[in-house]
Amino acid sequence: MKKSKFIVTALLLLPILFITSCSKDNTLFDELQGTWSVRDFYTSVTATKDFSFLDMNSPQGWSGEVMENNVAVQNCANRFYDNYTPYIYINKDIIVMLSTKRLVYKNAQYDVLFNSDEAIENGKFQAEFNFTYGSSTINLKINIQAPLKEVKMGNNLTIYGSKEGLAGVPLSELKFMSPTEVRGKLTLNNILDSFSGTWLVNTDNISLNFKTINAQVQYIQNYKFLLTESDLILSTESVYPQSGIFTKIPNENITNVIHHAKYSR
Repeated sequence: MKKSKFIVTALLLLPILFITSCSKDNTLFDELQGTWSVRDFYTSVTATKDFSFLDMNSPQGWSGEVMENNVAVQNCANRFYDNYTPYIYINKDIIVMLSTKRLVYKNAQYDVLFNSDEAIENGKFQAEFNFTYGSSTINLKINIQAPLKEVKMGNNLTIYGSKEGLAGVPLSELKFMSPTEVRGKLTLNNILDSFSGTWLVNTDNISLNFKTINAQVQYIQNYKFLLTESDLILSTESVYPQSGIFTKIPNENITNVIHHAKYSR
């Protein structure tokens, strides 16, 4: 009789455990469901000694001035982006493509000459362009440079940079469809592709198992994840160096290298 009673009790408990497990998964899905688009890729590190470095990807942009027909251009971001095709974003009307040596001015493109190596390697960009836009003659002078950042031993740094800094394939969009199904978009070698697959959470770790739609390549990627009121942050620890954003910082100067991708919806 005792054995039969145990079996009955176990059978009664199974649905309860199943409901509890589903409830937990559904609660997390309720918080995650929807489309998350990437806002930032950045890396956190800890300094092991005092040093200084060129903060190429500073969110405050490079310092200096941009003159158009001898008038200072306003609202300049002067942001450097070290993608596979690095470029300097002055503002929405002026973009300088460094590797292809092209100037984008109000959606028109011009082949131009300048020293792209100086910008990429030394964080300095100085050039003068003369071109015709519509019926107007434009003289554009750019003289900007990356800020030099001083770091003390033990400082925690946040370094913004290329999305390739995040270990694995960088995901530009995540869409949680159900407690197990995930879809989204990724960019690999400047090629945009969609994917679909499954997701699984264990404590503060999330595992994504997916296949790209066009390339038909399978990936399994694991992250630490943090869900706040407004953001979803995926993080991976890394062995230095893994990305070009660290070319200005010697290996022995930093430790605790962790890549992050921040998403919002």
